[in-house]
Amino acid sequence: MRFPAWHQHFLGLTNQDLGLDSENILGVVYGSGLVCMRCKVDLSAGVIVKPGQHAAELLGQDCADGYAPDQWFNAMQIGKYYLNSEHLRADQSLKPGQRVVLRGLEVYLQLNPAHAFAQGMRNLLLSGKVLSKAQASTVQDIILEAGDIKAMLIARDQLRRLSILGSLPELSPGDAEKVLSLTSNLLRLEHLSDKQNRMIYALQEKYTSEVLAYTSHLISSWPPIGGWLWKLD
Repeated sequence: MRFPAWHQHFLGLTNQDLGLDSENILGVVYGSGLVCMRCKVDLSAGVIVKPGQHAAELLGQDCADGYAPDQWFNAMQIGKYYLNSEHLRADQSLKPGQRVVLRGLEVYLQLNPAHAFAQGMRNLLLSGKVLSKAQASTVQDIILEAGDIKAMLIARDQLRRLSILGSLPELSPGDAEKVLSLTSNLLRLEHLSDKQNRMIYALQEKYTSEVLAYTSHLISSWPPIGGWLWKLD
């Protein structure tokens, strides 16, 4: 079994993408599994800060507070559903009810990409078409069967964390087995126990230095290409 490749690219939005301006903030990244480059704490979203001649840093909300980052973090309240900036832009052109359906489909397909019906419904929404009541109802049933959108977001973000850990060359054989087992559970759409979730965060803490280096390497590739921030080998 191969680890998901989600550790290789991350949704990144520049100030131009967002229509925002700042002397110090360059943009925002949705990157669960990355760490704040100052306090080294796990984050879901972080802003790219480059004050003066200093090197760019990825900062979580607490460490970025002095740069007035709220608008950037607010943008990721929508961005968190998407891995593709084009799909995020399509979200803004839909009516509120259709947006909810598209967001659910996006997250569901990140966990279950082979589901043909879900793919078809997402493609209809992305092309600007409106789903019928029957189609929207079926989509909602599919999403609820998977555990609702909040549960799917948690599972997706944990898979991203595991994907980053699984890519670390310093990962010990024993820890690699743990990462593989947890990944397998999530890819079968099984919910992790509290103990299993704690294990993921414990592994992140154990490999903080390595994940920090990983984060720094990723941020060095800013700005995003096609809405994605790529980790360059």
